[in-house]
Amino acid sequence: MAGAEKLGLSGLVDAQDMRAVYERFLDPRADGFHDPSQWDELAETATLGHTGRRYATEDQLRRRS
Repeated sequence: MAGAEKLGLSGLVDAQDMRAVYERFLDPRADGFHDPSQWDELAETATLGHTGRRYATEDQLRRRS
């Protein structure tokens, strides 16, 4: 609970907010956090920690062969 409060989250968190934090690693304190149309832009400047690795898809791997 204390970690969520430090990020400005309290009470019930809706699914869109969960996607922004756990799939996009966006900082909920950033302006535009609640607007999915701004998420790509926020990904450049307002993320929480490491955004994770990007792995090639199966199709991309086949095309490389």
